[in-house]
Amino acid sequence: MTLFSFGQVVVYGGLNHAITRIYAMAPRYGGLVAYRTSARRRFLHVSGLWSIVLGTLAGLIWVIGRPDWALLLAVVLPYSLLNGALSTLIAFGNATRARRLVALHQAADAVLKVALVLLVAYLASPSVPVLFAAYASASLLVLLSLFVWQGVWRMQLASENHAPMDQVFSRFAGPIYIWAPFTWVLLVADRWALQGFAGAHALALYTVAAQMSLGPVRIGMSALLRFLSPRLFDRLENDKLAALSGLWSATRWAMGLTGLAFAITTLFHMQIVAVLVAPEYQAASALLPWLVLTAGFTATADLVVLRLFGTMNSAALLRPRITTALLGVTLICLGALQFGIWGVVAAQVAQSGLFLLWSMIRAGVPRLRAA
Repeated sequence: MTLFSFGQVVVYGGLNHAITRIYAMAPRYGGLVAYRTSARRRFLHVSGLWSIVLGTLAGLIWVIGRPDWALLLAVVLPYSLLNGALSTLIAFGNATRARRLVALHQAADAVLKVALVLLVAYLASPSVPVLFAAYASASLLVLLSLFVWQGVWRMQLASENHAPMDQVFSRFAGPIYIWAPFTWVLLVADRWALQGFAGAHALALYTVAAQMSLGPVRIGMSALLRFLSPRLFDRLENDKLAALSGLWSATRWAMGLTGLAFAITTLFHMQIVAVLVAPEYQAASALLPWLVLTAGFTATADLVVLRLFGTMNSAALLRPRITTALLGVTLICLGALQFGIWGVVAAQVAQSGLFLLWSMIRAGVPRLRAA
């Protein structure tokens, strides 16, 4: 799953951000045909490179005598490619404001994954390769449905004048591809550090608390960004000042809600955990307010990042993303080694708060710039 997340964050992340952002600008750079041509070419390029990397890695692992690990890599590849294609079509659907269609297929994807996993577990001996085969099958079915509903086969997918659009894609997505590996390492570092330095029990407690805090906030923010992004990017083409002013209002609301959520969970974390989890995991309740604070900082930073994406200034995030990610990974590993769960949580609060502050300065908050 760590390797799969690399594909989604690093391989397809920059492309999907570009697809969402550049759609509103397509008329200025050759039209929708050039836009779709550039997006398709980049999807094929990154998918081909990802296939070569995973295929080569699986072959090397097979040669050194670990066919079991080679098999795992082999089954990750089709799931990663299919899910990457699905995420690309979803990004296109969000850009064109086909929200009901996208929401329906994302819900279907989740339901199908659960249903197929239960089916194969009933019919065959459960194993990791079988699990990934079920996931890949679910992604394939949803991908085919979305392909048909969006009428992709009817779209004209060739353009002789796509050079300007290619340049826009490269200028916007290039910085994202540079910082994405660092973001990916930060996303997976907490669980690996706890498993390596604090043990399975600490990892279990942390996972329970994270599922009640980081998980729901990430899902909610993802849904909010899917709603806001196309509207913001469309308005930027007509009234830039009004669009950015509205986004700053949303950012202030996010900061206020973060403070409110932190206060509520500080007062009632024991009651919340007592209702939601089994008794053996209730020791995780004290972690909840701080992980909620981390999630709030991260969610607010996502809105600030959206402002920078709106102004096509993705390069402004290079130093904040890379520096805070490296700092966060270092603090997470040291914290897990010295203080266990609390060291990891403290590192995440520090990293997310620093990135939020730095990104706001980069985005040009007047008071912070004056300071």
